[in-house]
Amino acid sequence: MLKRVLSWWLPVLVVFAVFGGSVQAAGSYPATGLKIICPFGNGGDTDFNTRLLGAFLHRQLQLPVKVENILGDNGIVAMDEFSTAPADGAHLMVAHTSMLFFNEVSGMSSYNLDSFELVAAFAQGSGEVLLVPADSPFKTLADLLNAAREHPGKISFGTSMGSDSYIFSQIVEQQRQAVFQLKDAPDSLTRLAMVLDGLVDAGMSNYRISRSAIEQGRLRALAINTEERSPEIPDLPTFKEQGVADFSANLVYLLFAPKGTPDELLEQLNAAVREFSAHNEEYRQRSRNYNFNEPLVLNRAQSVGIARHIRGHVQRLRSYIH
Repeated sequence: MLKRVLSWWLPVLVVFAVFGGSVQAAGSYPATGLKIICPFGNGGDTDFNTRLLGAFLHRQLQLPVKVENILGDNGIVAMDEFSTAPADGAHLMVAHTSMLFFNEVSGMSSYNLDSFELVAAFAQGSGEVLLVPADSPFKTLADLLNAAREHPGKISFGTSMGSDSYIFSQIVEQQRQAVFQLKDAPDSLTRLAMVLDGLVDAGMSNYRISRSAIEQGRLRALAINTEERSPEIPDLPTFKEQGVADFSANLVYLLFAPKGTPDELLEQLNAAVREFSAHNEEYRQRSRNYNFNEPLVLNRAQSVGIARHIRGHVQRLRSYIH
């Protein structure tokens, strides 16, 4: 639940449930409305959170909102395009901390938290789970890692270069001498499909989108990458509990504007997000039901603070990259 974020960064406590008042509708925004880039495909967790956010920004600001999915290279293609967007308050992008910071630490991308203007940290994800087919011989994480150690390069693993799953493969290679055959899979939905179709022996995907396949007995989950066990799947141990000490990556969704966007527009956007995140029960319920966490209600300063805290944790993994 939300306490998993607060346990990282206690000063966030002071900003919850304090926002009230009205938000101006269109202000100085262009009459054409807002465009939000989503760096992953339709149907995934980032897409869901982007479209939910866009729908309620539309209601709050009374402006049309268009979501555009731009895929490729674990979000780098989308960030390339977004880096040249006008800083007019009408162009936005949703990213998440794993995409931004694992790309940075792996050397796949030079983009970082200072490359864009952070409008708001608005939701926490449900965690990534390590999956194998239900009929897999690997019953535990130890089984999988032992096989990858005994047969280096023979056990296939779906991952996207620069992602948290890629960092996992590097950590266990160094810690356990477990060497996977890496198969490119650009996002959680693709990795899920590859495991379901038997195209890889194992892969990682967002828990929310893989939950039904797990509950139907089509997939077996071996570990989750959150700091603590998820209350939604309490019998599933974390990577940390199973000896992969450095691999935890609680994920937070971030709304960005291009660098140089005027402060007054950034503040207006942040105020709109805080308004419906704190007070609109429909938004809160839909976000909660999907992410299994309460939506975040943070001003811009606290959003930057929690993002920097997560980045600091990810930066400590740099020694595993080769």
